[in-house]
Amino acid sequence: MNTRVSDPKNISSLNDQELLTRFSSLVEGERKMTVGVLIHLAEVDRRKLYLKAGFSSLFSYLTETFHYAGGAAYRRIQVARLIQRFPQIIVSLERGDFNLTTLSLIAPHLGEENREDLLSKIIHKSKEEVESLISSLFQIERSSQRDLIRLLPVKEMGSFENK
Repeated sequence: MNTRVSDPKNISSLNDQELLTRFSSLVEGERKMTVGVLIHLAEVDRRKLYLKAGFSSLFSYLTETFHYAGGAAYRRIQVARLIQRFPQIIVSLERGDFNLTTLSLIAPHLGEENREDLLSKIIHKSKEEVESLISSLFQIERSSQRDLIRLLPVKEMGSFENK
């Protein structure tokens, strides 16, 4: 019998243990899939294939071709570039030690000299905990962290006049 994982009828018929086991397996698979996407994205970035596809940036390539939301594209780019520099992060990502948000927050501050220490401090930490850590370690006020995100030009959408 071929059943879809996403079929609500199939899911509702599972007992509690089967549901939790399947859910755990799906989360593990999602992590591995995300890491696979990041590894491929890192190589697309390294080869600058987005330019060959007619895009001026990797960000516009992801948002326009794959319809990622801006924040999702930004986080994936940050982490893909981070794993180019520190490939050992891949195993920790697959394990669930970090998530895209927390890694993207520390990416601008992570260097060879502080990598082990900083990564060990953010394992299983929330976004807010990592923001607080960054603020204390790098003397950055939380309100100014928004300034670390580069603003991109907005595409002109045409006239809004009634015709």
